Amino acid sequence: MTALRTPRILVREVRASLVVALVIAPVAREYGLEYVTATVTLGRIFQLIFVGVGVGVAKLMRGIPRSVMLGFVNALAILIFMVQLPHPSSRWSC
Repeated sequence: MTALRTPRILVREVRASLVVALVIAPVAREYGLEYVTATVTLGRIFQLIFVGVGVGVAKLMRGIPRSVMLGFVNALAILIFMVQLPHPSSRWSC
């Protein structure tokens, strides 16, 4: 019996979308849809610049130790979990 394995590319896409969600949610709440559009557009422009210049972000990422990457992903998971919890003061407000 073989274990079900998730493709690496899918894991990377999920991580990327979670990071985007953590950035977009506060922007949408504070500033509205116009700023969300501007934020997404600016992020895409930075992506295209990095690809066009050939910075080689993948090469830079190889220099980051695995333990640092795991810590980042774990911190991201904790942040996502904490966002879903109700704020303690919301229970006591009238």
